[in-house]
Amino acid sequence: LEQQFSMRRLVLSISFRCPITVVEEARWRAPHMKFPEWAKPGEVRHWNEWSAQRLPETAVILCRNNSPLFSLAFRLLRNGRYPELVGNDIGKSLIKMLKKLAPKGVDPKQLDQQATLAAIQSWYDSKLPKARNPEKLRDQADCMRIFAKQGKTLDEAISYADHILSQSGPVKLMTGHKSKGLEFQDVFILDEHLIKEDQQDKNLRY
Repeated sequence: LEQQFSMRRLVLSISFRCPITVVEEARWRAPHMKFPEWAKPGEVRHWNEWSAQRLPETAVILCRNNSPLFSLAFRLLRNGRYPELVGNDIGKSLIKMLKKLAPKGVDPKQLDQQATLAAIQSWYDSKLPKARNPEKLRDQADCMRIFAKQGKTLDEAISYADHILSQSGPVKLMTGHKSKGLEFQDVFILDEHLIKEDQQDKNLRY
């Protein structure tokens, strides 16, 4: 384009949306990025210890994968906080998969937790050889295991899944992909180690 149409390349040079510390933190990916003179200082911290009580009401928690978000949602609920899983389309498909785990003619109420976990493993093993995205498949299986461990039977696991997915509360949980283009006052990154070092995940981290 530069050669064919004598165009000039212009890069985004100023972030009007982020506080100073966030812009400085992001310079590993965009070293040219600046902030306006009226930008707020902001704060970037790393927590060594986590507790539900420390999260502000405006907290938005981001994670690369879904399963840590589901696990955290249950922990928050047990600690009296009300989480909301935002834009989690995977939830409906996970419930459908859970409902199909019971063998034909077997009532989900009769499938205990161990049998449910074994059925999830069998489902995962059967899908893995043909999976286009093994990592996504593993995340789906981990999500189902989290639901299964909440109840004594498959039927209870499905009920817990329905319950957590229908929650509405001030603490928002979503994947990094779902957060693109949005703005929040307090952002927390959950399980940052899950973000890989390839180019796509570097963009996700940024």
